[in-house]
Amino acid sequence: MGSSQISAPEDYWFFANRAKLPRGIQNIRPHLESVDNVPLLVPLFTDCNPSAVQEMISIMQDYGEVVCCVGSSFNSANPAIFIQADISIAVEPLFPQLCLKGLPKDFRSGTPKLGHENTREKLHRRFSDEQSTEEESELSPLELSAFLNALPCSLAFHRDASFEFKDLIKEARRLCFGLRNCFSFMLSCQLVLSAVMFLSSCFLLPPPFTGLHLLWLSCLIVPLLSLSLIGSPADQGLMTMITGKNDRNFKDITHTVCFFFSVCFVPSICICCFVLFPLNLHGICLSRNQKSTSCHFLFGFRNSTELWNGLGQSHIQALALAQDINVFFLVLLFVFMSSSYVHRLHLLWRKSPFANKAWIISVIVILLLQIVYFVLSQVGWSHHASQVYHLSDVPVPSVVILVLWPIVALAICELFKRRYIKERIRFQRRAKLKFGTKLGMNSPF
Repeated sequence: MGSSQISAPEDYWFFANRAKLPRGIQNIRPHLESVDNVPLLVPLFTDCNPSAVQEMISIMQDYGEVVCCVGSSFNSANPAIFIQADISIAVEPLFPQLCLKGLPKDFRSGTPKLGHENTREKLHRRFSDEQSTEEESELSPLELSAFLNALPCSLAFHRDASFEFKDLIKEARRLCFGLRNCFSFMLSCQLVLSAVMFLSSCFLLPPPFTGLHLLWLSCLIVPLLSLSLIGSPADQGLMTMITGKNDRNFKDITHTVCFFFSVCFVPSICICCFVLFPLNLHGICLSRNQKSTSCHFLFGFRNSTELWNGLGQSHIQALALAQDINVFFLVLLFVFMSSSYVHRLHLLWRKSPFANKAWIISVIVILLLQIVYFVLSQVGWSHHASQVYHLSDVPVPSVVILVLWPIVALAICELFKRRYIKERIRFQRRAKLKFGTKLGMNSPF
C-alpha cells in the first residue's frame, strides 16, 4: 500500500486509486509501454498544437486504432493531420464575428457556403475552353484555400449541409464488408487455379488448362463474380457490430483463411486434378479402344512415341475436350461457392443470396458466356484435329461429378461458415466488454 493511501482521509478514499495520465506528447509512448493503455481510451486531450495532434494520431495507429479526423477546412495546419489520419472529413465552420466586418450583408449571417458554390466547377470553367464570365469563374482566396486544405479528405461539406451522417457510415461499412468478401473470394479462386496447375505438374499430368483458359477464368469469370458480391444488401445489425483493430500484419486472419481454404477448396482441387480430369481422359480413350489395357487411368492413352501419350498430337482434341470440361466444372464450383459469400454472417437457408440482384445477373451472364465459350472452343478444335471426340465420349461418372460435386462443396462451406459465425458472435461479446471499459484497470466499473 502506498503512503498516499495511508495519509488520505476516509472521506476521500476514492482519490487514492485515480488514473494517472501522462502529461505531454513525449510521455505517451513510455506510459503505454510500461503502465497501461489509458491514454488510448480517454476521449479528450487538451493544450494540443498541430504537431502534437499528428503525433497522437500516429500513436493510435501504431496500436491498431482506426482514426477519423474532423477539422476545419480554413486552417492551413490541418492538411498534414488530414493526411496522417485514416479517414478525414473537412468542415467549413462559422466565421468569427471579427472576420465578418467589412463583408457584404449576405455574408453577415455566417460562413459563405463554399461547398454549394461548387468550387470544382469554377476551377473547371477557369482552366477549360468553356465560355464564362469573369465573375462566374473567379475564385476568392478563401474558396481556393478551403478547397486546397480539403484535398486530403474523403468528405468536405459546409456546416449547414443537411445529410444523415449515420447513413453515410452505414453505407461505408456495407461497402467495406462487401469489399472484404470480394477480395476473399477472389483470392480463394485464384489460389484454386494455381493449386490445380501446380499439382498437375507435380504428378506429371497433362496440363488441365490452357493459357487461354487461365486468362478466361482469372481475368473475366472470377472478377465478375467477385465484384457482384459488393452489391450485397446491408445487414440489420451492421451498425451495432464492433470491428476489430487495424491488423496490418494479418495475424488474426491468417489461421482462419488458411483453415477455410483447406476445408472448403482443397477437396475440390483434388477432385479436379485426380478424379475428374483423369476420368475424362480414361473414358475418352475407352470410347475408341475396346481393350482396357490400352488406356492408362491418369494419362488416358498409352502412346509413348508422342507428346503426353498422344494427347499433344494425334489426340489433342481429346485433351481439349477434357480441359474445357475442367473449366466448366470450376465455373460451376465458383458460382455455387459465391452464393455462400453473399451473406457471410448468415447461413444459406437463413438468408437467401437472391437478395443480391447484381450477383444474380452476373451468374446468368457467366453461365451463358461459359456455354458459348465451350461450344466455340470445341468447334475450333474439331476443325484442326485428325480425330474428333464428342460429349457422348465423356463417361457418365464424370457428368455425375460435374453436377453433384459443386453442391457437396457448397454444403461443406456452409458447415464451416456455421463455425465461423459462432466464433464471430463470441468475438463480438468480448469486444463489447472491452469497449465498455473506459479507464482500463482504474475503471470503477
